[in-house]
Amino acid sequence: MSYRPHGSHRRYATDKCRCESCRRAYSEYKRANRLGNLGPTTHFLRWPLQPLFDAAGTTEYLELAVRTGFPARTIHRWKHNGIPDHNADRAAVALGLHPMTIWPNYCDELEPAA
Repeated sequence: MSYRPHGSHRRYATDKCRCESCRRAYSEYKRANRLGNLGPTTHFLRWPLQPLFDAAGTTEYLELAVRTGFPARTIHRWKHNGIPDHNADRAAVALGLHPMTIWPNYCDELEPAA
């Protein structure tokens, strides 16, 4: 027996209620989530690749791949598209550095999003 009220996204998702008000609530919840209304997104932040090469002290893609743990093909892709924010952090940490030592404005870009 469910104690969740009708017209809530939890009743739709957990209790499998398919009444009109629960379907509408779930739809609005998903739309808000998709639009980023539930929190800031940093998905579209991209960082240049050259500072990562400089920090690693190499110009070779394969050597950078070994040092960071990312596939060489991924690093080649970063050359054209930039490094996604979550991968930039992982690559910097793999080199034993903080991302701000590689990209000085790393935290400045994240502040407006938060």
